[in-house]
Amino acid sequence: MIPVKLRIVVAEEKGKAYDGKVRVAPVDADGLQLWAKDTKGNWYDINQAGWGPAEGFVIDPELVTPVYVIATKPFNGTVTLKLIDITGDYGADDGIIISQEVKVEAVEKPVATS
Repeated sequence: MIPVKLRIVVAEEKGKAYDGKVRVAPVDADGLQLWAKDTKGNWYDINQAGWGPAEGFVIDPELVTPVYVIATKPFNGTVTLKLIDITGDYGADDGIIISQEVKVEAVEKPVATS
């Protein structure tokens, strides 16, 4: 299984880097599992539980997280990844620092019988 590589990138430089803690919110897409492992070896289904510890983590733009996408039924649409400010110092609406839509397509392929 080949993972999708997820990385938080800085699109716009501000006066200083945000040093608060963040967490990826659950996606809640019907028919998908999005598995990622943190640096402590804990696995999370981003679709159901989000990603990262409850207390959040500091943004590291150099870190690349492999995410394994598993479809439990056909899916053709978008999922929205949201980075939530856990510390509360960013001042974003609803605590959402970054919101990114990602196109996902999982099709059912008939299995050939001999």
